[in-house]
Amino acid sequence: MRLYILGCRVLTRELSALIANCRNDIDLAWLLQGMHDTPVILHSQLEAALEELYLQIDKKMQKRIPDYIVLGYGLCSKAIVGLAAKNIPLVAPRTEDCIGLFLGSQDRYLDYFFQYQGTYWLNSRWVADCPDIDEDYEEKLRQEYMEQYEDEDIVDYLMTAHRGSLRNYRYVGYISTDTYDDGEEKEKARRFAERSGLEFFEKEGSNQLLQKLVNADFDEKNFLIVPPGHKIEYTNGPERISPFRCDIAGACQTRQPEIQAGKMRRIFYPVYQNSEKTGRRRTGRNGAALFYAMFPCAISDCFHNTVPNLTRCGTLVRISFYSGSPVLFRYIASEVSQPARNTESRKRRHTENEIY
Repeated sequence: MRLYILGCRVLTRELSALIANCRNDIDLAWLLQGMHDTPVILHSQLEAALEELYLQIDKKMQKRIPDYIVLGYGLCSKAIVGLAAKNIPLVAPRTEDCIGLFLGSQDRYLDYFFQYQGTYWLNSRWVADCPDIDEDYEEKLRQEYMEQYEDEDIVDYLMTAHRGSLRNYRYVGYISTDTYDDGEEKEKARRFAERSGLEFFEKEGSNQLLQKLVNADFDEKNFLIVPPGHKIEYTNGPERISPFRCDIAGACQTRQPEIQAGKMRRIFYPVYQNSEKTGRRRTGRNGAALFYAMFPCAISDCFHNTVPNLTRCGTLVRISFYSGSPVLFRYIASEVSQPARNTESRKRRHTENEIY
């Protein structure tokens, strides 16, 4: 059987080791690690990778057509939702994210999720590629902010907000692997937990789910098989994702946010109307206001295409999206020289249901 796997680079070691001893013929394409922080961008990159594969097939650049296209991703902030199968079945693991893949099943992931609520999960690859846990990370981050904003007040505030991103975490969970000796990465994760005042624990990883993936052992409990002419649909049930019949002609168009960029409805009006209830507001460089706010991940898609529009208000905006306890996403809209509009102008803009 021939598989074409689109995989996150965080799975490099495990997938490479399993593929080397697999009976199937497998082509593997890697995408950048950490893109779950920007699910709309990840969704677009996955769509582009699928389109590229279909183009190669159409032009006979692919000598053999794969029997399945397999995603080396979990739900990943719903980034895979809306991906469509044209004339080749599309397969996706039924797990929340790569943590479930490393632990071996969604059931095991959920057990630990409730047992260790507020866990900052790490494994060897995350330790190697995630600069956030380096001992000198805060020093480098502060220097980067100073070069960008040249204002001590703004930098102090942004550093305080950065440190606060861990306030809802209680544990650092490290997933070990038998693919290779990862003692050095584990100790680095332990030191990060100590510096952050979090409790460290270790769980043994499992390649069970990844082994099934490369072996094409796609059982219904652990995998969704999307038939041609269908796309991935999100569900609230334990299965998480399901196939949904769609029009293939429009199936691979980029997913649009529910609220268009520049037309952020009154759900965001309180940000400007009453900042005391929504976040902190301070004065930054050139008299621009510095604002910090948090919103649910459910509306994060809207901001991906809207953050550039926020710069037009003359306000430095720091926005965090949260899901449950951990803060997952941060976006900073750069300060611009254009002065903030007066109150009457803002009221008029809000009446038009636009954010500026």
